[in-house]
Parts: sequence; C-alpha cells; structure tokens
Amino acid sequence: MKHLWVLGILALFSVPAVGCGNSSATQTFPPMASLKLSLPEQVVAVPSTDSRFAMEAAIPMVVSEVAGVSATISGFVSEATNEATGVTSTPYLTVTPAWGNTIPAGGTVELPFRLGLARAATYRARVTIGVWDGRAQTFAIGEFRILPPQ
Repeated sequence: MKHLWVLGILALFSVPAVGCGNSSATQTFPPMASLKLSLPEQVVAVPSTDSRFAMEAAIPMVVSEVAGVSATISGFVSEATNEATGVTSTPYLTVTPAWGNTIPAGGTVELPFRLGLARAATYRARVTIGVWDGRAQTFAIGEFRILPPQ
C-alpha cells in the first residue's frame, strides 16, 4: 500500500513536467496604451465673444499614458448635458494642438481645450480621447461640470 502512495505522488508531479502532449508556449502580446485623464471637477464659463455661443469654457486637461507604450492622439469628442433640461448636445470644441500628437510612453501631455455652448446654463460635460499605439485603438473618458458665468 505504501508503494502505491509513493507512485501516486510521483505521477502527480511528473505530469506537469511532461506536458499535455500537443501543447505550445503561451502567446504573449505587447502591452496596449492606457490613458489617465486629469480634469478639474468644475470650471466657470465666461461670456463668449463669438456670437454663435452664449458662453465658453476653457478646460485644462492633462493626459497621462500609464502602460509604458507611446500613443498618437487619433480622436477627441465632447458632449454636454444641460442639468436643468437634460438635453445633451455636442458643443463646439477647440483643441490646439491635438490630432497626430504623440503621448510618450509613461509620459504626460497638457491638452487644454475650449467648449462653446449655445445657452448659458450649468452643464455636465464628458470628453472622450482616442489614441492609437500602433497595434490597437484605446479610449479614455473624463467628466466635469461647467458653471455659467457669474
């Protein structure tokens, strides 16, 4: 009986060493870019000098790449929801510079932008930024509040 117990233990430890027949090495992929957006919780808009808008908001944003992979900015979209009415719109967006800029691996880039809004109101805004790392498209989303001019 003691010999069966020893053989069982030997068999248990020898199976992983031999493998499971037609197994191959696990394929590994390089890491994908991963972004972190740093936005203020809220900003106060100013009356617009452009007749198309009631107010404009300047938003300071810092984009950090946290996976150690450089990435190129490929898209930038914003939307704003009027907190009083619940109506969501796409505000006029000004980003300088943006598309084609590279975020270095593990680095940060300041990417301030401005939003032009048709009505003076309090908004909940969301910004989505897309990057291409040479292998895959990655997105990051940030939210903030826009208060009307005081």
